[in-house]
Amino acid sequence: MIELVKVSLAEQIYNKLRQDIILQTIPCGQKLTIRDLQEVFNVSSTPVREALTRLSQEGFVEFNINQGAKVIELTLKDMIEIHDICALHDSYAVRLAMASEKRESLICDLNRVLDEQKSNFYESKEYYLNNFHEMFYNYISNNRFKNMHNQIKGLFSIVVIKSTGNNYQKESYEEHLQVFEEVCLGNVERAVDKMFYHLENGKKRLINHIT
Repeated sequence: MIELVKVSLAEQIYNKLRQDIILQTIPCGQKLTIRDLQEVFNVSSTPVREALTRLSQEGFVEFNINQGAKVIELTLKDMIEIHDICALHDSYAVRLAMASEKRESLICDLNRVLDEQKSNFYESKEYYLNNFHEMFYNYISNNRFKNMHNQIKGLFSIVVIKSTGNNYQKESYEEHLQVFEEVCLGNVERAVDKMFYHLENGKKRLINHIT
């Protein structure tokens, strides 16, 4: 028998708000009042406060004295810094994942994600949230590194959605394909370099889009 895990109201509200912030359905800078959220979710203030506190701890929401909560605002400098951190993380993730004994499974999963990426050009924002990058983390045993990455990947997703949207999906796919080809050949250093190159290109696209 499968045991179903009951998700608390606070968890449900957190998940919904987090997704809407990442996809920018709730844009950066928007105020989040407890009273309004109580009406939206038809709940008491307690689960709303719990959800906002968790979002604040993860860097999605900030509290200001006498102003309440609002979604963080990201300057170009902020977005570049987040991009640079993820470039280092993702490049190292490629190296660690390629050392896994399950490299053939990694290749199969990457191939599937690339097929999905190619077939979903311009279809949805959800597609664009770096499933290709995240796949490498599934093959890493270093939990501290994965936890460190999890703290910033949500913010990186905001950067991607906010700065590029669907404008660069073809370029991104082609760069992912270059990484994939090196993974298939077992060329660790070239795969790492290709991932870093891809993210540096992404940073240039970000700067061009914002400025």
